[in-house]
Amino acid sequence: MPLIVVYVTAKDLVQGRKIAKHLLEQKLAACVNIVNGIESHYLWEGKLEQSFEVLLVIKTRKTLFAKLTKAVKEVHSYSV
Repeated sequence: MPLIVVYVTAKDLVQGRKIAKHLLEQKLAACVNIVNGIESHYLWEGKLEQSFEVLLVIKTRKTLFAKLTKAVKEVHSYSV
């Protein structure tokens, strides 16, 4: 059973905790670590942006990746 680590950023601790709880309740993750206070730099709609976010470090099985991705999108506020 191959295991993977998935990284997801969220806008703040409240949202990060919401995503973590959602994944754990659905048994899509064995553990979610939340790292607070990361500084992210990225391009969004053609502009260079910077923001402070939290990083979710999600441990799961490779076979659950598609379901995990769908579950994150259900509760995440970001659009991609």
